[in-house]
Amino acid sequence: MQNYSGEEGLQYHLQIRPGDVGRYVLLPGDPKRCAKIAAYFDNPRLVADSREYVTYTGTLDGEPVSVTSTGIGGASASIAMEELHKCGADTFIRVGTCGGITEGKKICDLAQAYDCGVQLHICASNLSIAPALHLEAAIPNFTIHEHHVLFLQEDNKKLVRYDYQPVNGYYEVPDLPGLGNEWTDYAFSIAADYATLK
Repeated sequence: MQNYSGEEGLQYHLQIRPGDVGRYVLLPGDPKRCAKIAAYFDNPRLVADSREYVTYTGTLDGEPVSVTSTGIGGASASIAMEELHKCGADTFIRVGTCGGITEGKKICDLAQAYDCGVQLHICASNLSIAPALHLEAAIPNFTIHEHHVLFLQEDNKKLVRYDYQPVNGYYEVPDLPGLGNEWTDYAFSIAADYATLK
């Protein structure tokens, strides 16, 4: 692969090198959040500021940790994680808001303008049930809620604090803050078994 940065090991987009980041990296979307998050680190230092990517590194309990902004969307997040991984990071934690729900609402509104119904594809995990119900309750062109068979498996139910299941074919829309659900301690305890980058 061509190295456009002009320096061996320097990552083109993030402008970081091996050793610049910790193994654990927090990933907000907005670059303006990086300094605020890094303020909680011990001895934070600005490593790089390039395009939508801002990186700080410090320590927590003696362990090197970093924060890198990903910008908007999956493509720029993918670039960030690939380049961070090349520099030694292997554990990524997304932090931030649920902008995806807002974007989903825009898509649903556009579909409504063309008289199209919408059915959300949510087989990712039991965590996705509550945000899907929130969005479905907010759109006029909702057609049917997908309830994947994986949502019924006990191992998946143990991953989230609240188990949303239909009763007599109907859901109640959650009124809890944020996503309306959260990971359990059990989910965090097994997370390392399912890491996508090693």
